[in-house]
Parts: sequence; C-alpha cells; structure tokens
Amino acid sequence: MPGAGRPGLRAGPRPARGGILRRAMLGRLSSPTLVVDITYRCNAACRYCRWGDAGTLRQRSHQGLGAVLVGGDMLEALGTKRVVLSGGEPQLHPEIGRIARHYAGLVDDVIVITNGYGLVPGRARGLAARGVTGITLSLDSADPAESAAARATPPAQHRDILRNLGRIASGAGRPELGINATVSSATARWSTVRGLLELGSALDLDFVKFQPVFDDGYASANAPELLLGSGDAGPLREIASGVEGAIAGGCPLTNPPGFWEDVAELAAGRPLPGGACGLGPGAAALTGGELCMCYWVKESRYGGQAGRVGRVQDGFERLKPRCAVGNHCFCNQKIDHEWAR
Repeated sequence: MPGAGRPGLRAGPRPARGGILRRAMLGRLSSPTLVVDITYRCNAACRYCRWGDAGTLRQRSHQGLGAVLVGGDMLEALGTKRVVLSGGEPQLHPEIGRIARHYAGLVDDVIVITNGYGLVPGRARGLAARGVTGITLSLDSADPAESAAARATPPAQHRDILRNLGRIASGAGRPELGINATVSSATARWSTVRGLLELGSALDLDFVKFQPVFDDGYASANAPELLLGSGDAGPLREIASGVEGAIAGGCPLTNPPGFWEDVAELAAGRPLPGGACGLGPGAAALTGGELCMCYWVKESRYGGQAGRVGRVQDGFERLKPRCAVGNHCFCNQKIDHEWAR
C-alpha cells in the first residue's frame, strides 16, 4: 500500500467530519471559479505534460500582467468568487505576489495550484501574506516509486514535498489545503487512491481531487503508456467501490464513485454525453491571455467584454450536446461532478 509505514500516516480514515463542514467545503470548491494560467514555465518534468519538457523550456515564458489580470467588471459579470492561479508552475512567476494581491481585492478566495517544489512553510506564509487563501498540491501518489513513474519526480524531491506539506498543514493559521492527483495508467489502482486519501486524512487536508491524465497530443506522443485504456477500466471500477467505503468512513472531500465509473467508461472507449458537462455560468479559464468558458469550444470565448457574458453562456449550453467528451474535459469540472447517462 502506498505510504504504508510512513510516520504520521494513519492506517485508516479519520473520524467523519460533520456534514455541515463537508457541505461548506464543497460549496467553496464549487463556487464560480476562474482558472488563470500565469506561466508556462515549469521546474518539474512530468512525463505526460508539455510544460515539463526540458527541450522546449527556453521557448516558454511567463504571461505578462496584462494577459493575466482580469478587471473587477468582468469578474462581477462572470460571478467569480474564486480564482485559481495555475500554469506551468505559478511559483516561478516573478509577479505572483502582485497577481495574488490583485485578485485578493476582488474575490473571496485565491488559490495556487503547485507542484510543491520549493514550497517550504515560509514560502506558503509569504503567499498567504499576499492574499493567497489556499494551496493545492499536484501529487499523483504518496508512493515515491509511483510518483517517479508518472511524473519523473526524484524520490528525494518527493520526500521533501511531503515533509513540507506536513509542516504547512500543522502550522498555525494554515490556508485551505488540498491535493490534485492525475490518474494515469501508472496510478489507476485502489491502493494508490487509498494512499492519497489516507495521506489527506492524516494531515487533515480539505480535499483530495482526482482527474484523468490530460492529453493534448503531448502525452500520446511522449508517454503513451501512461494514457488510460481498456485494461484500466476494471481497476477504475474497483476504485469506485473503494471510494464509496472511504467516503462513508470520513475521508477528506473527494470525487464520488460515479466519477470513477465515468473515467472507466472513457478508458474503455465508450463516449460520455457532452450535454452532461458540468461547466456552466461562473466557470471560466484564462489561457494564453484568452478568457473563455471552455478552451476547446471557440464559441465560448468572451473577448474581454463583460456585456458578452450572458450570450456566451447561453450559447455554450446549446453547444454542449454536440461536444465529444475526452480526458481534457475533466480539468475544470467540480469535484462532485458526474456525467449523467
């Protein structure tokens, strides 16, 4: 079992949190969210991600402030309550403090999603001082060997990440803390998921969210063995059963069993209905300086005009049934989303 025997990692889930607290946390995660890519530089080498490709690192740059700072009028029109700073590795952006301060003055929550490299407690406190209310760690497994297989994370680096996460989690006035795990063929098993849920339980994290490996053409060309396929469908359904019991036992907020059934269907080559996409009013992404509801649907782009928001959102609802759902469609879905069939 991943993580077995690690100091401070309990063998079972913690006592169940009260339903009110769980619903409150789900409400925060599900509040209208803008995801902002502030850089496409990265200091990790995840095998399935183009931003970790050392061969193209010099060709990538940080996004300028004009491309990442959305004004209050547009945020108000979108209904945005939560901004997630993403990338690349957002910690590398030299103006991350200024970006965080900008959004902290306009929305309720500012979250940084990070690979955790160099995220020592002092760094976390510095981000909090600039308005960051939450940190989400990209971590695919509690086991260093599995993390190396999926993300090429050196074992020593993996240990540092977990050690620092534990120190941040136990600190006074800690921010919202969660894990975002990519499910690949290297990690699509119940023991891996259980290991992350137990880690989240031991550190009293707010959530552990999963999403299938993303492929925009890079993963299939450079690490095709990590893509989910028909052989992973059975283990994914086993995860659905395991998660059901873990949720009943009080694990951190996580994806419901139906999510795992959805991913299993997709891995088996069976399509999911586009009309059941969970993106709706309030969902937005700022990618390459372009603001949209969904990066893959060009008609969902706002063009920087607050007055277009309602028309774009209505049009997107009409277009969704014609969408072909793929792994890329899971990125910005809510943690409790299931594709109704």
